[in-house]
Amino acid sequence: MPRQRRRLGRLVAGPAAAFGFAVAATVTPARADDAALGAKLFQAQCAVCHTTIPEYHKEGPSLAGVYGRRAGTAPFFTGYKSLKGSSVVWNDQTLDAWLADPRTFGDGKDTKMTVKIDDLAQRAALISYLRTLR
Repeated sequence: MPRQRRRLGRLVAGPAAAFGFAVAATVTPARADDAALGAKLFQAQCAVCHTTIPEYHKEGPSLAGVYGRRAGTAPFFTGYKSLKGSSVVWNDQTLDAWLADPRTFGDGKDTKMTVKIDDLAQRAALISYLRTLR
């Protein structure tokens, strides 16, 4: 009986994971509470390397105005060379992919960002917060 349960769990996990990916790929409207949670997550997980002050960079670029900006174009930031000349524009989908695993985004070279946000809800909250930064 335990083996059957494990097999059933594996059978259900595949379609469930595929469905989860399909849901993750859809854009949902931002809510104020998502952005508030995202701000807290930013402070806890991102602020050590990033700021929200325009043109003030730390180890990573300032994220002021990042949403809607072309990747690799943060003024006066010379890091993340793999993003230079990229045609990627930071939006819900591209930010989600980047936050999920920056090392597999694009060619994955020359980025010092190694932090991955595995939790889909946390990534969505962070993206909601990043949308507010102008």
